[in-house]
Amino acid sequence: MKKNQLMIKKETKKEIKRLMQIEGDVKGEVLRASLKYLEDKTGKQGIKKIEEGLSSAGYPLKYNEIDSFKWYKEAYSVSIYLLCLEVLGWTEKDIREMGENAPRLAPFIVMFLNKFVSVNSVFKESSTYWRKHLNFGDIIPLEIDEEKKRIRFKLEGYKFNPITDYYLSGYFLGILRFCIRSKQITIEQTKSVYKDDPYNEYLVLWV
Repeated sequence: MKKNQLMIKKETKKEIKRLMQIEGDVKGEVLRASLKYLEDKTGKQGIKKIEEGLSSAGYPLKYNEIDSFKWYKEAYSVSIYLLCLEVLGWTEKDIREMGENAPRLAPFIVMFLNKFVSVNSVFKESSTYWRKHLNFGDIIPLEIDEEKKRIRFKLEGYKFNPITDYYLSGYFLGILRFCIRSKQITIEQTKSVYKDDPYNEYLVLWV
C-alpha cells in the first residue's frame, strides 16, 4: 500500500467486497454523472478521496477513465455512496441529492428524456429507459393518473445496500422533473426490499 493512502474501515471494505459479488451492471454515463456531481460539490479532492477509498478496498476505479458507453458493475455506484458517507462525512440527505442531480449531468440521459412531453409517455418507455442504463432489474408502472396528479410504480430486481433507497428516490425525482411541469413534486418510497418487501415501490405526487 502506498504511503499516506487513505484507509477505510474494515466493515466498509468487507461490505464493498460483498457488493462486488452481486451481478448487475450500469452504463458508465450514470456512474460519471454521480461523480460529476461529487466533483462539483467537493472539488477534485473529494474525487481523489473516493478513488483512494475504492483502491483501499481492492477495487480501483478512476473517474477520468470511465467510458460513458461501457458497462461497469453497479456495485461501484453503491460503493461510492458508502464511501461518501465514510470519507467525506456525507449524510443520507446528501446521497439523495446526488441521485436527484445525476440525470441532468448525464448528456445522453437528458437527450433521451427530452423526447417525452408527458408523464404517460415517460412511463410507457420506463422499462426501455431503465434497460438502456442498467442491465438488470425493471421499472413497472402501477398507477398513472395525471388528473389526480399521482403516480405509483415499482422497481423489481434491485438489491444491494439500504443506502440505495436514498439515492434512487432522488434519482427518480430528478428524472420526473423532466416531464412534470411543477415546482412541487414529492416522492415517497412506500415499500423497500431492505424492509422485507418483495420490491421497492414509490408514490409520486405533485400540485
